[in-house]
Amino acid sequence: MNFRLLVAFLIFLISCSRSINDFEQPEPVLHSQRSSCTVPVANPLGRSYLTDSLKNIPVTDKYCGLLPLHGKAYWIYLDSLFENGVFKKVQYDTLRFSSLKSSDDNLVWWETSMDIGIPKRVYATDSALYGLQFRFFQHTYSDVYRDYFLFNGDSVRYLARFDDIAAQGRSLKWPDTYAVPAGEFSHVIYFEKHARNYRKDVIYFVPGVGILKYYREKAPMGTPTLKTEKISTLVAFRLE
Repeated sequence: MNFRLLVAFLIFLISCSRSINDFEQPEPVLHSQRSSCTVPVANPLGRSYLTDSLKNIPVTDKYCGLLPLHGKAYWIYLDSLFENGVFKKVQYDTLRFSSLKSSDDNLVWWETSMDIGIPKRVYATDSALYGLQFRFFQHTYSDVYRDYFLFNGDSVRYLARFDDIAAQGRSLKWPDTYAVPAGEFSHVIYFEKHARNYRKDVIYFVPGVGILKYYREKAPMGTPTLKTEKISTLVAFRLE
């Protein structure tokens, strides 16, 4: 019985490695190499929207901020999922964005259903990612906050958040290249958010490309100990 389980496990590992290699892995298109795209420059920090004013409106323009956002871009991840810190399964997931427009100021926001450590409603300039958060106890309004951003020097610390939970943010410029199945990358930024006894997120990010790796740790209900919940690794992507 144990021998059969071992054989089945080896077959599973081989099939996973083959499926990773089967994905198309195009060369990354960096911000400076792209043309015919719109660079968002508005700073929406401090703005509030009626939640119903954000409508799904198809946008054909390409936006080339920290995240290259348009309807045809996608990122494929291999997710390792854990329960109470114990590994459970692996699965593939695809990050895509749909466009939203506000009738208040006509800014283009982007929405995703995938949890990858960035706001699910995001606005990206060439220096920062902004998120939209329902106002506490008043979901008819959504308020803008700044999430991750570029910085001077080698590292920076700042106040961050998980929804309505305060967290400590830390960012640093990764000193080496960083390799994932989608390729090896330079100019990597390490983003970390940590709310003690609640949650910790870590992102390895390349401006103009996206998220290379995402780690999430969370404390199970009733305990103060953080345990691994999800690890997402970039396998392939398409920016154009």
